[in-house]
Amino acid sequence: MDLIKSILNGYLIGGIIAVVIFIAVVIVPIIRRRRAAAAQAQAEQERRRRLEEEKRKMEEAQQRRAREEAARKRAKEEQEAKDQARIDAALSTPTALKFKVPPRLDASAKTLTVTQFKKVIPDCFVVVDLETTGLSYTDDAIVEIGAVRVKNSQVTETYHTMVDPRRIIPGEATVVNGITQPMVDGQPWLCEVLPDFLEFVGDDVLVAHNAGFDGRFILQACLRYNLAIPSAFFDTMQLARYWPEAANKKQSTLLKAAGIENDQAHRALSDAKALAKFVLATYPRMTARKKKEADTK
Repeated sequence: MDLIKSILNGYLIGGIIAVVIFIAVVIVPIIRRRRAAAAQAQAEQERRRRLEEEKRKMEEAQQRRAREEAARKRAKEEQEAKDQARIDAALSTPTALKFKVPPRLDASAKTLTVTQFKKVIPDCFVVVDLETTGLSYTDDAIVEIGAVRVKNSQVTETYHTMVDPRRIIPGEATVVNGITQPMVDGQPWLCEVLPDFLEFVGDDVLVAHNAGFDGRFILQACLRYNLAIPSAFFDTMQLARYWPEAANKKQSTLLKAAGIENDQAHRALSDAKALAKFVLATYPRMTARKKKEADTK
């Protein structure tokens, strides 16, 4: 019996060992592979979930951007429509219609008509000065217009307005003329004041210092809004020859030579008034030179 028990115990132990080996060699790897496969499947499922979530977020972001872009486009179109309506209204007033002309093919405003001085003094003329956001008549905008009418050697009328340039005024422009953004925000647009300015000028010659600057801004505005261009311009830089004591042709230099003070230099109306005084101060010198030249003949 002991032998049988010993043999059975040996078989039992061997079976247990075989089962353990079988479990270790076969079952455990299977379980590990299944667990690894399950983990991989779960990871793949999580990866797909994240991808789907990212895709959903991207689609939502694209839709949001599309809605925002559409809203911006609608707002821009609505604002442009409002702006155009305001421009159309400004150009439909009796004064504007008086100066309305057909659209021009040439909108470059590259040339100016400069009159002879004898056609300006002592007849009626208008001195104008502009303040702008910069030096380019095609890219910059007018922020202030000042003008005075001289008739029979006397200043008889003045014109002045601030203008909303519908853009930000550069800091360098403010340094020159002292005009800040709050000073122009809410002011009339150029299309609203230009007809009144042209009405003020009428058929008179427009006088400006360095007329190529102010004149081209005025011409460009008239071309843009299809309004009649002023008939003639005169550049007071031509008068520098009557002031040999002046070191250059700058307006400030010529005013100083003529003993004319300008309390608000680089402000449109003050500059226009000072320039009108300069033109009138020059006329006696021109007359004296002409008389001297006639006497020497």
